[in-house]
Amino acid sequence: MERIWEWRRLFGESLRHRLTILIAVAFVPAILAAFGNIVEEHRHQLSRAQDAAFQFARLAAMKEDQSNEGTRRLLWAMSVLPEISGGDAAACERALNSILQ
Repeated sequence: MERIWEWRRLFGESLRHRLTILIAVAFVPAILAAFGNIVEEHRHQLSRAQDAAFQFARLAAMKEDQSNEGTRRLLWAMSVLPEISGGDAAACERALNSILQ
């Protein structure tokens, strides 16, 4: 009999109070599951954003490599022109001006 009184003292005397506690306890797992889903969705979105950023960085690096390679080829092609490698400053200037136009 003493156990019943301890239980009533812990959970309250009224039926309304006990039902409120029961409903609150019943909703705790659902609330925790919803919170877990929110955290998991946030992690998923963060992962997708990081993947997109890495993909963008790789694309930018590829474009930069292509630009550098094009510049290297242009400089090499210009270096074999006799007007540029011949030592005549006036001929070199004319050749460079014609390339820039």
